[in-house]
Amino acid sequence: MTPSPVTPQPAPLPLSPAPLAVADLDSSAFGAASLGASTVQVTSTPPEGAPPEGNGERPSLFDGMLPFLAIGLVLWLLIFGPEKKARKQRQAMLEALKKGDKVITSSGLHAEIVSVKEHEVELKAGGSQFTYSRAAVNEVLGS
Repeated sequence: MTPSPVTPQPAPLPLSPAPLAVADLDSSAFGAASLGASTVQVTSTPPEGAPPEGNGERPSLFDGMLPFLAIGLVLWLLIFGPEKKARKQRQAMLEALKKGDKVITSSGLHAEIVSVKEHEVELKAGGSQFTYSRAAVNEVLGS
């Protein structure tokens, strides 16, 4: 048997940065800290071009809801409006069913209406007669 090659493992990375010694900081001036030869100035002014902080006004609830209201309006106009119109047209078609109309049912049966009741229609196809629910009528072809 030949020994399998051993791959060297990389050294583990340190989990935290090296600690900063307190003696390295010199706070001789208010708001300034010195690290060796370089000085860091701490200021409280916002960077140029940034909006001012704390102007005293909170955004209104309506400002946050405006996009959601716009999306709701678009959904209503594009989805629910046409669906309601189609439902009304179908209801009107089902109410206008009368004896002698040729219809197609949702199951694909082509038949002629023999009689119309409140919730049912009797259909004649070939030599057979069927009783269907009015809602099963999918399309009216004519008289």
